[in-house]
Order: sequence, then structure tokens, then C-alpha cells
Amino acid sequence: MLVQRKFFGGGSRGGITVKGFRILQTTLHEALEDGTLPFHTILALDHAFNDFNRLFGGHSHVARHAFHIASLARRLLASLHHANGYLVCKIYSTPGHGPIVAFNLYGENASPVGYVDFEKRSCLRSTHRRYVQPRWYPKALWPIGR
Repeated sequence: MLVQRKFFGGGSRGGITVKGFRILQTTLHEALEDGTLPFHTILALDHAFNDFNRLFGGHSHVARHAFHIASLARRLLASLHHANGYLVCKIYSTPGHGPIVAFNLYGENASPVGYVDFEKRSCLRSTHRRYVQPRWYPKALWPIGR
């Protein structure tokens, strides 16, 4: 797969030939590299890890914090109801599956709110949102209303 790539990442003219390009890699790490290595970035990794630990207390602290935020989001989302008693959303993720909250939104008539409608409404209210494109979800998580 790495040998059959149809692109050239740049950084070296040595691989360009009259018939296109051909870069001969002899090791796995060479096959994964495109162009010149970001050696300044590699040298800065030690400082970046030290700063991360100083600012955030390490990965376990960040993971705990993200878990608590996701738990709070699940609780608050599960408590939302329309005036007629219908649920606002159905939550699919469980607390043991990391800091991800997967859910569908439902309107007052219990029909799913599509992502285009959700996007329009959140733009009108200047609400920040971040979600994965629905085509990457199983159909059960985004059934209709696109």
C-alpha cells in the first residue's frame, strides 16, 4: 500500500523522474515520511510534554476531567423534555465508553431533527457545536431528516 501511493508529498526532487515520480524507501519509517522531517518540531516535543504536564497535570487528569464533562452532558441532555413531555434527545453512548456523547435530537412532534436543520438553528443562535459528519455514523444514530 505504501509503495503504490499516487501522490508525492514533496521535499525532495530526487524522486521525480520523466515518467512521474519514484521514491525508493528501504525501511518502514522512510515509507511513512513525505518530504523533509520537521526536525524543529521533533526537538520541541520534550518542551511540549513538560508544558502539558505543568499546565494540565498529565494525561490522567485530562481524561478524568473529560469524563466528568461527558457525564454532566449526558445527565443534562437526558433531562431535557419538550413542553408536551417528549424527549429532546436520545443518548446512545454509555458512560464507560470515554468522553463522547452520541445522541439524536428530536422535535416537539418526536421526529428527528436533521443535521442541516440543526446547523441552521445553531448558527441563528450563535451556538458552538462540533460533530462528526453523519455519513460516518451508523444509520441508527442519524436515521432521517437530513
